[in-house]
Formats: sequence, structure tokens, C-alpha cells
Amino acid sequence: MAAARLDEAKILYANSKYDGAVYLGGYVLKLALKARICKLLNLSQYPDKGQLKKYSLLIILIYY
Repeated sequence: MAAARLDEAKILYANSKYDGAVYLGGYVLKLALKARICKLLNLSQYPDKGQLKKYSLLIILIYY
């Protein structure tokens, strides 16, 4: 999914649709970060809202 959105962002950028490209680029970054968190924590999917504590994210960012 992230790869498809990145391709779309590149197309938007190439066609001078910079606002849309930036928006999709941020979405791609969010998806990639969630995928990395899942990989580091051995999760099959990203937890529902509120189940992943903020301090857990801080620990991941500091130590990984």
C-alpha cells in the first residue's frame, strides 16, 4: 500500500501538484513508520488506538 501511494505522490509531483504530493508523502511516511514499529515489536498488525503506549514509541526511537 505504501509503495502504491509513493508512486502516486511521484506522479503528482511530476505534474506540479505539490500539495497533493506532500500530503501523500506524509501518508507514506506514516505507513512506513507503522510497518517498522510492527516489525520491531513482532506484531502482525498495528494496534488499535490507545493500545500502544507513547513511551513504547519513544523507547523504539531511542534504542532501535
